[in-house]
Amino acid sequence: ATTVRATFPVSRRQSPENANPDELAVQLIEGKSYFMHRDGEQVTLTDAEGSIPPQEEFKLVAESLENVGKPNPLALLLVDRHVAVGQRILVPRDMVQQLLGFDDPVGTVRRFELTLTRVEPADEKHPAERAVFQTKIDIVPNDASPLSITLEGEMVVETETCRLASVQLTGPVQLSSIERTAGGIFQYSAGGELNLAIRSEYGHAVK
Repeated sequence: ATTVRATFPVSRRQSPENANPDELAVQLIEGKSYFMHRDGEQVTLTDAEGSIPPQEEFKLVAESLENVGKPNPLALLLVDRHVAVGQRILVPRDMVQQLLGFDDPVGTVRRFELTLTRVEPADEKHPAERAVFQTKIDIVPNDASPLSITLEGEMVVETETCRLASVQLTGPVQLSSIERTAGGIFQYSAGGELNLAIRSEYGHAVK
């Protein structure tokens, strides 16, 4: 798809940078619709009235829709490939950033694997047959990022189109760094849990 109409019924952000770090702050694009078209590297983005949105809105929408008009990485991996239930697929490590939408470097991907657990037939709720993969991703620190992440969960893919239907991953995150100063050597560490959920619903092409 090179042209899309995207509506953001809910768009919230929780961040230490917010005035209230525990609050889910409403983003500028919440409740609004946008049109985006890609022609090679050229991107056209307008609001529902056909005007170019303000810079902050433009940036948020462009980041959310950055893969519009680009090749589907899952199709490159799975098209014309027969996969049996229980079979494991090792995914190219550079595909993590593109598939899961991480904005910043997330370290070095040590392992990214998919294991087909079942195939769900089409029904009224889901008009396309879907393959459900058990997913595991291991990320270790590198020079660009001190994060260590282990994620496990499910990834659901439409079998006919290879489009990503949903992702549900969770796992521990650890950060460790060493700082050398005139006063000595200090080691910092922190830990937490990352919960990642993505769901895509596909409609008809925009005309």
